[in-house]
Amino acid sequence: MNRDILLSHRVFLMLATLVTSLLLTACATEDSFRYKMTVEVETPDGILSSSAVREVTRSRPWIEGPFAQKAPRWTIEGEAVAIDLPNGRPLFAVLTGSPLSASQPHSTMSRFFEDRSAINGQEFDLWTRRDGEAKMGRAILTPMLALLPDPDDPSSVIEIDPDGDSDQLGDGVFVRRISVALTDKDISFTLLERYPWILDYKNKYLDGSKRSSVDLLGGPPAWLIGPHFSTGVLK
Repeated sequence: MNRDILLSHRVFLMLATLVTSLLLTACATEDSFRYKMTVEVETPDGILSSSAVREVTRSRPWIEGPFAQKAPRWTIEGEAVAIDLPNGRPLFAVLTGSPLSASQPHSTMSRFFEDRSAINGQEFDLWTRRDGEAKMGRAILTPMLALLPDPDDPSSVIEIDPDGDSDQLGDGVFVRRISVALTDKDISFTLLERYPWILDYKNKYLDGSKRSSVDLLGGPPAWLIGPHFSTGVLK
């Protein structure tokens, strides 16, 4: 009988510890910031420019218990930067870096601004091209550039190398500058109306597959999902 009571007591303590830890994990502090990303494209007829505002939120446990999350949780609201090129094809600076730098739009940007003690409206170049010479910053800072040869067919997406020649974008067309700045402007939500297929790929890749991880050999259709173009919450 005493052994049963002791066992019950231990089970109660374990359950109490678990519940307490879960409650403490739920009590998280949050901080957020907004930033504007701008992409400029050089064309024979002049410079095209487009921007998008995103909001990044970082959640951290208030008091850590044995089951509390140790690392911050990042979410982002907003959308890709979209530019309509002269040939009618859209170019996107999507909400991810390369397939191996998915943190580019949120935690990487947070560290970028913190390291520079940035203030609202202060612009920073992530990538520039001057006099035909590419000047690349750290690759981890640069968003993936995705071109849709067929705007109605997301599986046609190809990745654009800003350091490459202009053949992919068209004669005399090339990326000129990618910059960011902290802002208090409204979050951008315009792409869903123009590209309703984004919602069809909320939980699958642009190649139509449903996988648990990126297919590094599959190219951009196997790397991107709908929330990389527009999202309320992107983890």
